[in-house]
Amino acid sequence: MASLDIVDGDQKCDVSIISLGPGQPVLENVNRWRGQIKLPPAKESELEIKPIRCGGKDSSLVQLVGETETILAVMVPLPDATWFVKLQGPNALAQRELEKFIAFSESIELP
Repeated sequence: MASLDIVDGDQKCDVSIISLGPGQPVLENVNRWRGQIKLPPAKESELEIKPIRCGGKDSSLVQLVGETETILAVMVPLPDATWFVKLQGPNALAQRELEKFIAFSESIELP
């Protein structure tokens, strides 16, 4: 749906917004993201998910910090689709952008 870049010097974070089918499993998505930043899979009991409002809907925020990269992801489960807002990039830049990413996610209007 959308792809954006956050650039600071030679560092860059990618921000994407996508929509997939309804009922996307949280653990499977989190573990896929963990693999993308070279973290081992987590068990459901190890997930650290924070509530957030995205597009006026109850959503979940996950913050995953690997050795060099961070993923911030918001999952918005709706009856007909699951929306994802995801930021991936170098740890320092991703951490600096955390509050802006949250504000951006909260400002999105979803169908």
